[in-house]
Amino acid sequence: MPSATVKKTAISAIGIGGGGVNILTAFRTRAGPEVECIAMHSVSEALKTSNAHKTFLFGVSGKRTSRASGARVNAEHVQSDLRQILSGSQLALLLSAFGGAVGTGASPVLARTAKELGIPTIALISMPFNWEGSTTQAIAAAGLELLAQSVDLLIVISSDTTMDVLCNDDLTMDQTIAGANDVIAFAAAEVLKMVASLAPSRSSCSQFGSTSGGAGMALFGTASAGGFGRARNAVEQAMLCPLLEGVALSGA
Repeated sequence: MPSATVKKTAISAIGIGGGGVNILTAFRTRAGPEVECIAMHSVSEALKTSNAHKTFLFGVSGKRTSRASGARVNAEHVQSDLRQILSGSQLALLLSAFGGAVGTGASPVLARTAKELGIPTIALISMPFNWEGSTTQAIAAAGLELLAQSVDLLIVISSDTTMDVLCNDDLTMDQTIAGANDVIAFAAAEVLKMVASLAPSRSSCSQFGSTSGGAGMALFGTASAGGFGRARNAVEQAMLCPLLEGVALSGA
């Protein structure tokens, strides 16, 4: 049960499910004082090592669901708690890894709750690896379709592409996955910088909602440049970012 305190921060960054909690852990080191980090899971063990400001355990006590549909039902049952978690937020940032149960099932419910409260919402989602199989891919795709109905901006990052970028013979699998989480955390921090650049005050959050509402899925590439023509050069380099490999950019 979340504590009933008045929120003093403008942004609620919520990691949902195991992958989302891990991404949130990487993100917190990049988050400013205006961001409150909240870890959300249906398994208490997964929250014990979280560095989030707050944790939220939901679901039937002692029962662990293995299906996204079960996690969705559990999240529906705690909607009043979700409203309390989001209350006072000017922007919601959802972080999750799709393909499993909790993140895939609960994220769309949280996004819909934020939408009902009139809170602009950004979601950054990592998709499963190809080797995880067609069933997992289908579960993730179905969850993504539900999530897209309620968010203002949806950024999807391919786990396979991220791994290809980070793959190094000197890194263990755990180190590579940690690196992938850091890529998504970096993307989240950069998106918040973009939101902050819209206005010098907290009203930038509501401005983001009015300008990007219903914008749909976004692409994410990163680059930097200096000197004359730096803006154009940075954009051109970002379009060549390995994270966008295989993505058609015509009309973007």
